[in-house]
Amino acid sequence: MSFLLRISAFVFISVVYFAEPSHQGRALKGSVGLSMVNHFNQTGHCTIDFELSQVFRGSKRSWRVNIKHEVYENGGLEEHVVKGLLTAQPPKPSDYELFPSIGFYKFHPEARTFADSLKVCTDEGGHLAIINSIPEANVLKTLYARHSDVWRWAHIGFHDPRESGTRGNYETIFGESLKSAGYDKWAPDEPDHTYGQAHCGVINRDVLLGAGVCTGKRPFFCEYDLSWGV
Repeated sequence: MSFLLRISAFVFISVVYFAEPSHQGRALKGSVGLSMVNHFNQTGHCTIDFELSQVFRGSKRSWRVNIKHEVYENGGLEEHVVKGLLTAQPPKPSDYELFPSIGFYKFHPEARTFADSLKVCTDEGGHLAIINSIPEANVLKTLYARHSDVWRWAHIGFHDPRESGTRGNYETIFGESLKSAGYDKWAPDEPDHTYGQAHCGVINRDVLLGAGVCTGKRPFFCEYDLSWGV
């Protein structure tokens, strides 16, 4: 069977990176360039040469590349689509404490809302801490014990995005259920929805989970994952 060949000039490249803050408090921007050339060679093969270049100001980091090639046929036309994903871990914050085989952590005693806590952790190159195991829970307990003068509930990285008020509907900030994440030990009578507004995740000094009003200001934990290739 003969058919026409069409090579689509579509290369979908998604670049994920975390820019370091500059001295002026603004993110240093990266840039990506893509060039493509298609031609028929002497044997009649149609080829497309493409090159992706990336320019980034900041510290050296490891990049992971995932490329997919998909082929579609419709009405005698053949379409080839190349999709790519480049990811790079953010630079490790210098003031996070390493707990070997578990991760890097930082406790912020200053009280902030859940949204502000998320932003602070992200700006530092980490994320709101997510508990995946008992050893990790003990890390947060250790850090919390160093600050006896702060509020007894602190923000960590889980919430109820559907505002259902049901334990099973709480998930991490990355969309994973608490059970799948590896830790779902709740404090008695939690989540407490007496006022119908407690949808953001908190822990107490015993590292038991609770739910707090998202606009309430509390201390919080940030984390930098070992899996990010440090």
